[in-house]
Amino acid sequence: MRCTKVENMMSEALDGALPIKKRGAFNDHLAQCPRCLQTFAALQEMGGVLRQLGPFSAPPTLIRRLRGHLAAPPRSFLLTGWLPYAEGLACAVVIGLGVLFGSVVSTTLGLGKADSGLAALSLDLFQATPPDSLAAGYLAMVENTDEK
Repeated sequence: MRCTKVENMMSEALDGALPIKKRGAFNDHLAQCPRCLQTFAALQEMGGVLRQLGPFSAPPTLIRRLRGHLAAPPRSFLLTGWLPYAEGLACAVVIGLGVLFGSVVSTTLGLGKADSGLAALSLDLFQATPPDSLAAGYLAMVENTDEK
């Protein structure tokens, strides 16, 4: 059995809730692994110290604050519920406005063959490679070698 698995089982073992089927392998590992045995012994000692402290009562001010929070009416979704989604919503609005204004500008300036609103949203009005660019030269070279 690996140390990580035994470490995950230590809490159950301290509480006396470790199933009988796992108890034998757990004890065998502790007998062979000094590091896990030391960790388990330290946890047992800490549990003993905590038991000696006895029950703990929360301060009255903490109890009043907690009861006040529990009794308070829940906040409205309109006030705070949408805040985690505000960033995503703002991004979607900005992208939508960019597409809309881009299509209006390209149609107005006659940059593309925008016969309909959907055609204006197409990227066909942009050239894949600008003329006189390195990419255009490379594509021309590759096309010439493919024809031979």
